[in-house]
Amino acid sequence: MVGKSAEQVKAEGAEPSIVPAKVFRGNRPTTSILAQKITPASLGSLITYYEWVTFVEGAIWNINSFDQEGVQLGKVLAKGGFHALMTHLTNP
Repeated sequence: MVGKSAEQVKAEGAEPSIVPAKVFRGNRPTTSILAQKITPASLGSLITYYEWVTFVEGAIWNINSFDQEGVQLGKVLAKGGFHALMTHLTNP
């Protein structure tokens, strides 16, 4: 993908206040995923794809992608949110 400079964005008629938000460098990898319909199977495939990518990148960089402190914090926060939701649902 080719990026856009501030000059190109200004030439397109963008307001000066939003020019910095529309400037981006090119030659960065992106992933475009298209689906005819969002189904449980296509959504599951998408989740599996990103889980696999996370694992492979961790293996390449020699880190355990699924045992990081941020993941642990996410688990703690999710459990707290789940318990709060269940308490609210059982005792409205």
